[in-house]
Amino acid sequence: MKNLFKNLWIRKHRIVLAIILAVLIVLFIMYRTIDNPPPPQEEINLNSTSDSAAQSEVFILGKHLALKNCARCHGSDLHGGAVPGDSGEVALAANITRSGVCSTYTEKDFIRVLHEGKHPDGSPVSPVMLAIESRNMSDDEVHAVYLYARSLPPHP
Repeated sequence: MKNLFKNLWIRKHRIVLAIILAVLIVLFIMYRTIDNPPPPQEEINLNSTSDSAAQSEVFILGKHLALKNCARCHGSDLHGGAVPGDSGEVALAANITRSGVCSTYTEKDFIRVLHEGKHPDGSPVSPVMLAIESRNMSDDEVHAVYLYARSLPPHP
């Protein structure tokens, strides 16, 4: 008897349930895209260093990607610091500017950290690094972030 009432209730309210589900899906998609705007769509030659306009575009792209992917932990100035975790623990994010831990990193080392989660010596980086979007960035995008991070002033 209970199943009969349950089935009748679901039948009567299935349109309402479908609308609620659709609204929740739309809200979820909006939440995910508002926080992460898409990168610029125009083609940029990231290997060009002779043209100041191209350098400016690389810098802008690097800043955009760094603020989107790195600033949450490393800070907007990329100088690092304490990052509180969900369960009360605190992790330390490295200074990734030219005055920090990455000061001796080559661009290839920087790419390895972001794509493979390994320091130049082969030791693993924080597991949090493996969960961020940087693993999906192209080498050209990492190049832009690397140049942007290296352009920032040293931490006092």
